[in-house]
Amino acid sequence: HCAFLNNSTYGPYGIFSIENATSSDSNKVFTNNVFNETYIAIYLSFNGNTTKPNEKYTEIENNTVMNGNAGFYLYSQDHFTINNNTIGAMGGGSAPMQGVYIYGCTNLNSLSKNNINAGEAIAIINTNCSAANHGLISNNVINSFNSGINISGTSYCDIYYNNIYAQYSFSAALCLSISNSSTINIVNNS
Repeated sequence: HCAFLNNSTYGPYGIFSIENATSSDSNKVFTNNVFNETYIAIYLSFNGNTTKPNEKYTEIENNTVMNGNAGFYLYSQDHFTINNNTIGAMGGGSAPMQGVYIYGCTNLNSLSKNNINAGEAIAIINTNCSAANHGLISNNVINSFNSGINISGTSYCDIYYNNIYAQYSFSAALCLSISNSSTINIVNNS
């Protein structure tokens, strides 16, 4: 239960973790924190072999991110959960450019029940789950001024029951964008 505050527009990271190729971190839990005016609230990366992520079992739950540049960036993570978070402008600030950005990861367990107000709300790039364990993106409330959910180079994800509102900003806004991906199930989104 921490509060991370910075008074400059693009201040420091709230939580910043880069592991090298000779170590790994497992069972990281980030819950019930408040991030205000941080550049990126939570940035997690494994700076090693990105074809086999080594950072396992991360939970990011019940956090509030407000008035910053971005919510959560995850690189080369394995078996992770991002649930019940609020990301966006509060108290008159501007919306962050990115809500949740996931790159080069495996085995997304769940990205569910988040309230995200951002330019690009959710981006999942080059992330693979398995036929036995699909990644679940569900029950999120998304307000975006460019892209609601962007899936690229990703496989085995279920996108269920999300409420996505994308409004025009710089170019045409997209609620859902999928490219170069396989086995993506899309059910009852609005």
